[in-house]
Amino acid sequence: MALESFSSLHLEVSDYIISQIKHDHYKPGQKIPSEHALAETFQTNRSVIRQAVMRVTNLGWVTPVQGKGAFVNERPKPIPFHLSSRTCFSKNVEKTGKRFGSKLMKWSKEPPTEYEADRLQLGGKSLVYRLHILRSADEHPMALTTSVLPAEEVPALEKQLDHFYSLYQMLEETYHFTPLRSFSTVAAEFPSIEEGQHLETPENVPIIHIESVMNHPGGAPVELANAKIRSDMATCFIEF
Repeated sequence: MALESFSSLHLEVSDYIISQIKHDHYKPGQKIPSEHALAETFQTNRSVIRQAVMRVTNLGWVTPVQGKGAFVNERPKPIPFHLSSRTCFSKNVEKTGKRFGSKLMKWSKEPPTEYEADRLQLGGKSLVYRLHILRSADEHPMALTTSVLPAEEVPALEKQLDHFYSLYQMLEETYHFTPLRSFSTVAAEFPSIEEGQHLETPENVPIIHIESVMNHPGGAPVELANAKIRSDMATCFIEF
């Protein structure tokens, strides 16, 4: 066997295992074939199989149990995440019948960065509220969002944060406006250690980074949001 094909065989094996899981040939809680059985199937040595199983483990598909083998993980069904002018995280989750959750991790009131000031069209002496929010679906952590809002648009916001549930519900009920998405950029990236811990994401699974500028119904920018979403829990749809 050529060196190149040998070195990539573990990818073929891992793709086979993942495909079998996706097509329900290996179900949640079920043990995948042993190293010996997979080595026989692919006519290769067990070191290649170990490398393949390690990759499948790092991608969150299976969990190895010492002396017993590797077992298929239960994985939440991806949530359709629609990007349009009027959609928001809570509505995307609730449309699927799942329970939406939102936890305010921390907040601050401070001057914006130069980038934030540019995006929000703020003057030199402006202040912003910066909210770090962990959002979930059926109690599964799904997204980390940093929302930056001009302080003049949400005066005394700190008084509303003791019983925080939903940012947009709070904006609607207290400040009587709902932000409208002006534009978004979407990119795939790997989470930081801290992001991975909060999202409980498997090692080596990328996240979807969506940065959005949201406008006040009157037209001025009112929010800069950076959402880091688990790619294994969301499928993005862009509406035109």
